[in-house]
Amino acid sequence: MALTGTTSTLRCMPYFFLAGMPKAGTTDLYAKLHGHPQVIKTTVKEPHWWTRHRFRGVSLKMYLDKQSINIAPRLKNGPDPNIIIGDSSASTLWDIIEWRRLSHAPDIQPPHILSEIIGTILPDARFIVILRDPVDRLYSDFNYFNSYDYHKGPSIFHDYVMKFIAKFQSCLRKPLDYRTCTYALQNETRTRMSLGMYSIYLRDWLKVFPSDQFKVLRLEDWHANCTSILPKLYDFLQLRRLDNLEIARICSQRSSNVNRRQVKPMLQKTRQILTDFYLPSKIDLANLLRDDRYLWNDRIRGVHLSTLQAEF
Repeated sequence: MALTGTTSTLRCMPYFFLAGMPKAGTTDLYAKLHGHPQVIKTTVKEPHWWTRHRFRGVSLKMYLDKQSINIAPRLKNGPDPNIIIGDSSASTLWDIIEWRRLSHAPDIQPPHILSEIIGTILPDARFIVILRDPVDRLYSDFNYFNSYDYHKGPSIFHDYVMKFIAKFQSCLRKPLDYRTCTYALQNETRTRMSLGMYSIYLRDWLKVFPSDQFKVLRLEDWHANCTSILPKLYDFLQLRRLDNLEIARICSQRSSNVNRRQVKPMLQKTRQILTDFYLPSKIDLANLLRDDRYLWNDRIRGVHLSTLQAEF
C-alpha cells in the first residue's frame, strides 16, 4: 500500500489484485477475503480502472479516491502497517481489448500487456486468480450476461460456440499461433470463449512477476475446502492468522453473486465440442502450474501432460 498527499488527502494503491476469472467465484472469494479485519473494503469491488476506465476519462486520482475512502477512518492515529486494500476487478488477468487505442501498427496482438504496466508501478503486488473448468465457466458466463427464451438458450449457445470455433480455426490457418488468436478474438462473440484460454494470460503475467507473487486456485476446490484454503490465502497476503472458529464463520457465509435464474442444461454435443476445444489449453495450464488438477480430468481420461504442448 502506498500513501501520497497531505494528512487531509489519502490515496492508496492496491496491495493485492483478485485478478480473475469472471464467473469463477470471484465475488464469493472477495467477500470472504474481506472477512479478515485487516482487509479494508473499497467502495467498488471491480473498478476495472487498469483494463478499461483509464482509457475512458477516469483519472488515476478518481480511481485512488474511491479505493481509499474507506481506509481513511482507520488511520486517524497515523499510518497502520497492518491493514491492506485490494483491487478485485475480474478483468485484470485477461482484458487487454483497449490496447488497439495505443498501437499505431497493424498488430493483431498487443505489443505490450497490463502486467508490464502494473509490474513497473507495483512490482511487489500480489495476485490471486481463481479458475473454473473453462466449459462450465463459459456456460455460466453466457447465461449470466445474456437474455433469451428459456427453451432456446442451449441452441443459441451452441450456435455462438460454433461461430467462435470457426473463427479461431481460421485464425490458426493464417497461420497464427494460439496466443495471437486468443487475443485477436477476445471480443468476437457473446460467448467470450477466449477467456477460457487461461494459460495464455497467466504465462504472460509470469513473464513479469515471480510465481511466488501469484496464488492460483480452482473454484471447485474453493467450494469444497474453504476452511483449509482461506487461511492459506490470508498467509499469502501476510495477514495475521485467525482461529478456526472465525475461519469457519467466514466460510459459512452464503455464496455471493450466484446466478439463480433457472437455465436449461448445455447440450451434450456442445459440451463435447468445448471439451475438445479447450483440451490443449488445459494441458498447457497443467504443465505451467505443474498440477494435474488443472486438467479438470474428471472430464479428461488418459491424456499425458506433454501432449499438444507444442501447440502453445
